[in-house]
Amino acid sequence: MTNTTKSQRCGRRNLLPAGLGVMMTLALGSASAGARELSTTGPVPGGGVAGIYVPVPVENQKDLKALILTDFDFNDMETFYPLYRFTEEGIAVTVATPAGGNVQGYGGHIILDTVPVADVDVTEFDILYLPGGKAPATLRDNPAVIEAVQKFAATGKPIAAICHGPQILVTAGLVDGKNIACFSDVGQEVEAAGGTYRDEPVTVDGQFITSRLPQDLPRQMEAILQKLHGGS
Repeated sequence: MTNTTKSQRCGRRNLLPAGLGVMMTLALGSASAGARELSTTGPVPGGGVAGIYVPVPVENQKDLKALILTDFDFNDMETFYPLYRFTEEGIAVTVATPAGGNVQGYGGHIILDTVPVADVDVTEFDILYLPGGKAPATLRDNPAVIEAVQKFAATGKPIAAICHGPQILVTAGLVDGKNIACFSDVGQEVEAAGGTYRDEPVTVDGQFITSRLPQDLPRQMEAILQKLHGGS
């Protein structure tokens, strides 16, 4: 297997396959052009359209719900890609953060009106998704976040994490004996916590579906949707 170098940071565009890069550039726009407000809830304050994310129409909704848990300085690609793919599949998405309200990714994109973690009953969701970026480093220090992740893990439902997202799983004590794909530096933490670091696009081990980098998102989402739709 190919080792991941330190130059392969989460979210760098040169890591993306051409098709994925083009699609997400069209979806998110250029961060250099300024932050674009994106919302899961409605109009941007002051008028205008709330980004390009449109909630699932009622007639297209499936009986499935996804919870994305993140915070400021999330990786934009690793957050919006699964959000859009869940939506395309008719899966209702809730974005939760420690304090709720608006949060901005380190690429400049904003999610408005996220739900406070304390207000979320995690057991009501069918999958928990943990994006990477810089957010996991602060999320792992939040007791309410760790308790929520542990509570969800106890349900046996799928938990997906990418890049630095597995740092939260390490702190929650969930990687012992598990195969986990993640950013290479996080792999050292996984090994120290009793898990096995896997340098591969997607690793499925029981309820855990993990990946290394944004370029792995298509493979990861394929595995996630297969799991949600009854696959092994």
